[in-house]
Amino acid sequence: MPTRITSMEQLKAEAEQGAEFFILLNHGSRSSKDIMWDGDAKKFHIFNHIDQTVQHLTKRQLMVKKYPG
Repeated sequence: MPTRITSMEQLKAEAEQGAEFFILLNHGSRSSKDIMWDGDAKKFHIFNHIDQTVQHLTKRQLMVKKYPG
């Protein structure tokens, strides 16, 4: 069973070694992502499976970023 992420600190801890996550969308769909937290650069490195794109976001950018699909 998946673990629900409830805080930024939990996300950073889970993504420290890199992990697969998903965001639940409407009607049971989901958007899968590989996320790795880079503490030295203070950025999340995100690979979006839905469109094969890569993003490098700070904590602040992650909180305001609008994701497609």
